[in-house]
Amino acid sequence: MKTDGDIFILEINKNELLSENEIFGEFQGPIRILPSTFNNYGADHGQSTFICLSNSNSSLIVFTRDKCQLNQCILLSQSFNQYYLYAIDLISLPTNQNGQILTSIIQDPFCLNRYFISDSNANVYSIEILWINQIQQGLKKFQSTHIQHLINGTNSNNKIINQIEQIGVIQTNNNEQCLAVIVKSQTNQQKVNQNSLFKLN
Repeated sequence: MKTDGDIFILEINKNELLSENEIFGEFQGPIRILPSTFNNYGADHGQSTFICLSNSNSSLIVFTRDKCQLNQCILLSQSFNQYYLYAIDLISLPTNQNGQILTSIIQDPFCLNRYFISDSNANVYSIEILWINQIQQGLKKFQSTHIQHLINGTNSNNKIINQIEQIGVIQTNNNEQCLAVIVKSQTNQQKVNQNSLFKLN
């Protein structure tokens, strides 16, 4: 994704990616986003985030061009070197007077249709896309995206400042998959790190 909001794609062979040889190819695009909208799915390109969740026949793409809105899409290819992004679902996260923005999107390596997001107020959400299976089966009715609010970073005392230091998906020694989050809270010149561990199903 370029700074002007245009999206390009580079298709490479998996074996070529794993080899030490130089990768050859040309970027295709800009990719058209369907269905068309009057503002081309947002205008705040400075806050753009882009992630590909899977590389299956129905590749899942998540991107944002506004502060707290995410577009969930599938990648379509009508012909060789011709691609489209089709927006299936729009997620609008709750905002407050502090005007928080998305700070990170993390893919879940153990579940290709799930990802995690955090914002500048230390809120953490788990988002699982349930409709991809219905699309692959050709169904007309889709399940809604499942959103779980894992960490509530807001507080009634505005003197407390919460900030996420680190976030990531890990696997423990007994093969449990967990989301690990380190949140830094600051109040009255005191800094406290809080560690949270969420077991993933």
